[in-house]
Amino acid sequence: MSPRYAGPALLLAVASLASCGSSGPSRSDFVAKADRLCRQSNKTAAKRPPRNAREAARQTAQEVAARVTLGRQLRALKVAKSVKSDFRRYNAETQQAIGLFRLQHQAAAANQEVRFGALGRRLNAVLKARDSIAARIGFKECGRAVKKPQ
Repeated sequence: MSPRYAGPALLLAVASLASCGSSGPSRSDFVAKADRLCRQSNKTAAKRPPRNAREAARQTAQEVAARVTLGRQLRALKVAKSVKSDFRRYNAETQQAIGLFRLQHQAAAANQEVRFGALGRRLNAVLKARDSIAARIGFKECGRAVKKPQ
């Protein structure tokens, strides 16, 4: 290589090495990893609505535990730059949902059926908003309605 081209070639090589790994995963890789975690977590989701306050308290406690664990796992993933902003919003909606599940748990434990129902309506609105963010990210499992067995 002639000295005339050595400088620009060296700069190009250094720049390409510096950018290696700094861009993070691709969107499809991130979505695939996240959906795999969510699919696994969704297997433990309640299969039917609770029949009484005791079942509701048990199910909401399980929801909180599962969602806290899943949220921690998802936040540990390297996020594609193209969805970082949406993923932050997704996580914020998830935290709001967890808070409402906790309040539902308290209502169920205190046998407060009306409060439990009101919290459920608020929770559905939060989950619906999160669903639209999940769809924009490209999730097929995460934040999407769990399909009930037929």
